[in-house]
Amino acid sequence: MPQIVERVHTLLIVTGKAQSSFVGTRLVNLYSYLCDLTTSQITFDKFQPDSLTLVSLWSSFAATGDIMAAKSVHGFITRRCWSTEETLVGNALIDMYAKLCVIEYAQNVFYELPHKDEVSWNTIITGHAQNGLAADAVQLYDSMKVTGDSMPNQGTWVSILPAYAHLGALRDGMQIHCHALKKHLDLDVFLGTCLIDLYGKCGRLDEAMSLFYEVPRETHAPWNSIISCHGLHGHGGTSIKLFNDMLNDGVKPDQVTFLSLLSACSHSGLVDEGKSYFDLMQNEYGIKPHVKHFGCAVDLLGRAGQVETAYNFIMAMLQIHGNVGMGRKASNALFDLNPEDMGYYVLLSNLYANFGRWEAVDEVRSVARSRGLSKIPGWSSVEMKNRVESGHYSCVVQDVEDDEKESILTSHSERLAIMYGLLNCPPERRSIRVYNSLRMCADCHSVAKLISKYYAEREIVVRDSNRFFISSEMESVLVV
Repeated sequence: MPQIVERVHTLLIVTGKAQSSFVGTRLVNLYSYLCDLTTSQITFDKFQPDSLTLVSLWSSFAATGDIMAAKSVHGFITRRCWSTEETLVGNALIDMYAKLCVIEYAQNVFYELPHKDEVSWNTIITGHAQNGLAADAVQLYDSMKVTGDSMPNQGTWVSILPAYAHLGALRDGMQIHCHALKKHLDLDVFLGTCLIDLYGKCGRLDEAMSLFYEVPRETHAPWNSIISCHGLHGHGGTSIKLFNDMLNDGVKPDQVTFLSLLSACSHSGLVDEGKSYFDLMQNEYGIKPHVKHFGCAVDLLGRAGQVETAYNFIMAMLQIHGNVGMGRKASNALFDLNPEDMGYYVLLSNLYANFGRWEAVDEVRSVARSRGLSKIPGWSSVEMKNRVESGHYSCVVQDVEDDEKESILTSHSERLAIMYGLLNCPPERRSIRVYNSLRMCADCHSVAKLISKYYAEREIVVRDSNRFFISSEMESVLVV
């Protein structure tokens, strides 16, 4: 393939057509697709690109994931005084940096745009939501409504609803649903899937199921969402049934489908089923497992005590089974796959901390700091008085005595959020909904059970990064 491209390129140069902006754009895209970025930039240097060329270029870099090349070409264009302030070009540039997870660069481009249209706002909101900055996405959405330059549209709702789902802002999400109904909008697959995700992640599974049967189901997106929602609630059997219905309807599963299914099996203790679907994903559908798939499989096997089977990606369960040597080997493998993922460093650091190996903890943290990585602090939020209250409570595992550790545990954010909700929500509001960004520890689970017994008339719903814990089900739910 590369040899054919080189021959065609040579022929275009000989015939004098390589200078055409149209032809040049196609050549740049083609070399980028072939990961020959050097030739791509050489080709690019020989002509001044138009707006469509730049848009195609940014899209190519977003697809290849080459951050350094993207920054280099952006700097090159800026030095040549080729404008990137045109709205079309700026929007593509924002989208590129957001997809490359360099959100601060996307912000800079956004704020420097002289004219921001609906696409500009939708792109920057989506970028923040997809990079885990849900609260910032909500602030941008509120700013969009205040400025009045561009009013939210259906695309904006699709951008902001995942942020509301992440924060547990059910009332805000329901307002968007009401707007859609008032405008008599048909629920397309995009808006419908986002609403399913919102209701499911906010504990309203009945509403999620009702919406699921209202939206078009010819694509995998709504199926993935409803399978994931049932998995979060511990309904693994229902998730499997939905997966079978999906296949019967002729919808082909993708990576996300199996990730949702494996997670559902893990939460419900369906070990044999989970192993079967992991094999099905590879052998029947030819889907190469991602790190997250291995993480689900490891969690699934770890719950069943099959630690050796889960050796290569055992990190998620090491803190329970306590194999430090295996932890270092597994972490090294994961670091090779993605040295920029802070989560792996946190897992290994916590593992060493649990065994009192504080020198090893400092070593892991030093390596993370040397690579410019930092831990994102955990947070919890509680919905009350038509708004979402949230806060960060940094509390990491430290070398402290048991009595001091007991004191530290009292400030875990989910405990504070539950009590804050009980103190500030009026008695007529029966449900207290708390959302925690990290996995809830066993101590906090026990505390939630005790609180729910004392406040028997209130429904306490806690969602962590893995699943739901509902007060009426606390006795039967174990944190592992």
